[in-house]
Amino acid sequence: MLFRSKKTKQILFLVILAGFCIALCNTTLYAKTKAQQAKQAYAKYLQSTDTSKDNAFIVLDINKDGVPELLTGSVYEQSKFLNCIFTYRDGKVKELANTTKRNSVIIQGEQNVSYLPNKKCLILYDGGTSNNNSMYAINKQGKLKKIGEIGYRWYDDSCTVRKPQLNGKWISEKQYKNFFKKNKGVVYGYHRNTHKNRDKFLCKVKSKKITNLFNANGKEKILELKINSTKMQDDKIVLEGTGRCPVDVVRTSKQRKQLESGKIKALGKNWIVKKEFNEGTCITSYYLYLNSKSKQWSYMLSPVTTLLTYPNLILYDRNNKWVYKTVGKVRVVVKNNQKNSSQEMTAENAFCSSDDWKGKWCGLELDKSQVVNWLID
Repeated sequence: MLFRSKKTKQILFLVILAGFCIALCNTTLYAKTKAQQAKQAYAKYLQSTDTSKDNAFIVLDINKDGVPELLTGSVYEQSKFLNCIFTYRDGKVKELANTTKRNSVIIQGEQNVSYLPNKKCLILYDGGTSNNNSMYAINKQGKLKKIGEIGYRWYDDSCTVRKPQLNGKWISEKQYKNFFKKNKGVVYGYHRNTHKNRDKFLCKVKSKKITNLFNANGKEKILELKINSTKMQDDKIVLEGTGRCPVDVVRTSKQRKQLESGKIKALGKNWIVKKEFNEGTCITSYYLYLNSKSKQWSYMLSPVTTLLTYPNLILYDRNNKWVYKTVGKVRVVVKNNQKNSSQEMTAENAFCSSDDWKGKWCGLELDKSQVVNWLID
């Protein structure tokens, strides 16, 4: 009976141990699966985000629960700006902080990102004269909260002496140094929001087909675009905005012959053409009159020299402004590494790492829907 009792206990122990191992494996597998789901969701978000805002990202498990968080930012040369922090919960990407919002827990500004493993918190350095470092952690309710700050403050009213502070209390230089000795931060650098980096640091996501592209038939060679948004998709950048094209009156050799003969059809009308050569500029211009009795010309066709392949003859109105046809809201694509001829700049630098294009008409040279050259004034 004693032998049986011992054997029974041994079997029972092995059964419990096996159950524990299975439960542990299932928990680990669940956490791994959830982490993979989070990375896939983040990759999809970054694939469709506006790269003029979020052109870089960091993946970091802040609270060490096995599911990473996503930090998005804007990187311009040496400047780095943290924009948003996201987590993955209940099968969705959820926002923890957005520096563009008034009630954001993190204030907008230049932020270098480090992580304190022993405190399970972010430490953000603002790069200012205060040498301020703010600490943020995810609480039990799943919200991002500020848990402290350390930096320098003016010690006197005349602002001549600065001393260190920890959470609003004055500390010594030794205490300041000891804090960072005890809490060694791991510095995290931003990854560019590119197809290659999303594959490497998150996961591979099936490419979305870019639809409703302008100029698929290849009729227009030049588009001027007032860009509203830029989105990185795989190795391309999708440019969306309001478009216009310069009216090209003389596209064919037949139209050229008509022009030289003194007649041309443009803007839905037939025009009488009078040619004039300027000896000072050595430029021949063509003036369009509504009919033979008209004393004033309505439009002028004149050659122009530009860095892009604009029409040989540009149509001007009486105010000496180019005549355009509007094409409404359009989208075109440009390869990330495509360089323009004038500024020797890649498309990624021009449209994702810079916002020089904002509020301007950007000249785009097209090969069907593909941008092959551009000029931003």
